[in-house]
Amino acid sequence: MDPEIWTGEYVRLGIGKEWAQVENLKKQHPPSFKAKVGLEALKAIKTLAELASEFQVHPTQIRSWKPQ
Repeated sequence: MDPEIWTGEYVRLGIGKEWAQVENLKKQHPPSFKAKVGLEALKAIKTLAELASEFQVHPTQIRSWKPQ
C-alpha cells in the first residue's frame, strides 16, 4: 500500500523518490451542490456517513453545509 503524503505543493507518491507537482488538491464544490447535500442532511433520512459516501465528501463538510 502506497499512501499519498501531503507536503505542500508537491505530493510524494509512495515510499520511493517519486514526486509529483500538483496545482490544487482541493475539490471545489459549487454552491448548488452544497445546498443539495445540506438539504438532504436536514431531512435526516440518511446518516451523515451515508450521505458522505453517496456524494463523495467528508461528513464534516456536510455538517458545515447544513446551517448554510
